[in-house]
Amino acid sequence: MIQVSNNPYGTRMSTLGSRPRLDTGRLGIMTLTIGDDRAAAALIGALAAGHPERFEGVAVWTAETFEVSSGSPIEVGLGGETLEMDPPLRFSIRPEPLRVRLPDDAIGYSPAARVMGWRAAARGLGRISLGRPARISG
Repeated sequence: MIQVSNNPYGTRMSTLGSRPRLDTGRLGIMTLTIGDDRAAAALIGALAAGHPERFEGVAVWTAETFEVSSGSPIEVGLGGETLEMDPPLRFSIRPEPLRVRLPDDAIGYSPAARVMGWRAAARGLGRISLGRPARISG
């Protein structure tokens, strides 16, 4: 799995569902590789310990541009919809910062990050790794 985002998401359990900044001018790129049952168990262990970044199948970096190549159409999740797109997929980001207004009582995480706890995220990720829908809820 490859996730490409406008600005990087956090890599710790407390920031996994949120982007600490929206003005980096960099794409956030995260890959997840789960090769077998043993790797899936290791991922669940890393999630349970609160340190998904320690799972060796996770790679995280930033870039101004990114390209995905393939010999066949690529299944994509885009804005909550599933699509199939022809390669290559090219990603870039505009360097201008985005201005976001938050209420005075905002705690620093997006509403999605506050709603979904790490256990729900781990269950959803486990379901996805088995080829099933995530069904994530609070």
